[in-house]
Amino acid sequence: HNSSYWKGLPYVGLGPSAHAYNLIGRRWNASDLHTYIKGNFVREEEMLSPEDNYNDYLLTRLRTREGIAKHDFIARFGQEKWQQLQQEAALFIEQKQLISTETQLQIAPSAYFVSDNIIRELLEV
Repeated sequence: HNSSYWKGLPYVGLGPSAHAYNLIGRRWNASDLHTYIKGNFVREEEMLSPEDNYNDYLLTRLRTREGIAKHDFIARFGQEKWQQLQQEAALFIEQKQLISTETQLQIAPSAYFVSDNIIRELLEV
């Protein structure tokens, strides 16, 4: 499921401590192996708000070499949100910490070591 996590795709969580995601929420299994083996599938769940989904998307996609694909972002969040992201990213683009093209937005390799700071500034709080 690891590549699904980084791409924001649904994934199934099987086994103790495993996590699952279905685009609208996440759930995770009990971490104790003995509890899990006994068939006590105690799970915790959380439903994700639109803000949570947006923040998770930014956190995961900007931490990949490919970054954010414009077409995928617009399909998920809309053209207006893309324009907003571009405006919020403008200073980082100007400083060459983010690379913006017609098709994507990504962290510049020279800015990998400060990527958490960049991402934090782009999150919706």
